[in-house]
Amino acid sequence: MTKFEKFIYTFAIFLLLVSPISIVFSKATLAKVNFEVEQEKRQIEEQEKTNEGLSMTIDELASLTKVQEVAQEQGLSYNTRYKIRYSKIVILLSLFLFVIMILRVLELSTSKKIDGTNLQELASKRTTKKEIIEAKRGTIYSKDNEQLAINVASYKIIAYLSEARTDKKDNPQHVVDKEKTAKELSPILGISEEDILKRLNKDSYQTEFGSKGKGLSELVKNKIESLNLPGIDFIESYKRYYPKGQFLSYTLGYAKNSEDEEDNIVGEMGIEKYYDKILRGKDGSITYQKDLRGYKIVDTPEVKEDAVEGKDIYLTIDSNVQFFIEQSMNKSLNEYGYDWFTMVVADAKTGAILGMANSPSFDPNKREIKDYIDHTITGYEPGST
Repeated sequence: MTKFEKFIYTFAIFLLLVSPISIVFSKATLAKVNFEVEQEKRQIEEQEKTNEGLSMTIDELASLTKVQEVAQEQGLSYNTRYKIRYSKIVILLSLFLFVIMILRVLELSTSKKIDGTNLQELASKRTTKKEIIEAKRGTIYSKDNEQLAINVASYKIIAYLSEARTDKKDNPQHVVDKEKTAKELSPILGISEEDILKRLNKDSYQTEFGSKGKGLSELVKNKIESLNLPGIDFIESYKRYYPKGQFLSYTLGYAKNSEDEEDNIVGEMGIEKYYDKILRGKDGSITYQKDLRGYKIVDTPEVKEDAVEGKDIYLTIDSNVQFFIEQSMNKSLNEYGYDWFTMVVADAKTGAILGMANSPSFDPNKREIKDYIDHTITGYEPGST
């Protein structure tokens, strides 16, 4: 609703309240004037009986001019008729604005959109809740069924700061001793005590610990839980994990959790990026009616769309051949100190790639990458053959 419409509605309500008062006041004023006129008429009639030479007649006394003079002598206002007219205008204007309000109410009840807002969609969003069912990302296997890229549980640490979470003093559900909490968490998370204290001293319900407080393993989570620090909790999600570290790293590439959606794993290099849509699958959802607390209303229908799990990918890479290649390259690096080295082994009959590697390499779990170029598939001028 615009500011002008709000003003009109407010003014209309004011007029509707004032109109009855104006009508009563006008009737009272008119009654008083009529009474004074009648009284004056009687006085004039009596005077006419005693003074036959009086030129002013009763009819003349009833004229508008005499009424005004009488009103003035009695202390009444000249503007009585104007007050009556003004009251009529107020009544008419009030009725006009009342009609406008009725039309506006009819518009609100029949129109789907008001001021560009879809009322049905707005009401639906307030009472409808949609939960996402995450699709599991596919696993990447070698030719001999070795797992090269998998999903593992990951945790994000959070700290509850609000005292409102604690119902019983002997069982606190918020951070009580901030200095102790900062000192205990600092060496585990690799964050300075000052930085942790700064986060714990925020005036908020809860706080997080930045990038170093995300993607924590099960072991780190268990280590923090063993400290029994009040107010410390974890949010579970999943992340991509590469069990063999640098093994086939440039070919596999890597995938990581999106910064916008932490539960969404996105491929950013190698096979993880090239086949991202196949590996990712499609998320599902459950839509239902919720109450004021966000819980599902009993015996109400729900719409469920199952998630489509990501597909697994099987490579032609032989783990034994790949291991032999990388071991040989590392030995050569120690002996010859080359800048970079690449090697590819293929099946002479089928052309299937059994192993391929670059050196120096990197660990996809840490992503400390110095060179983003995969020299095994990048064009270069070969030497003598």
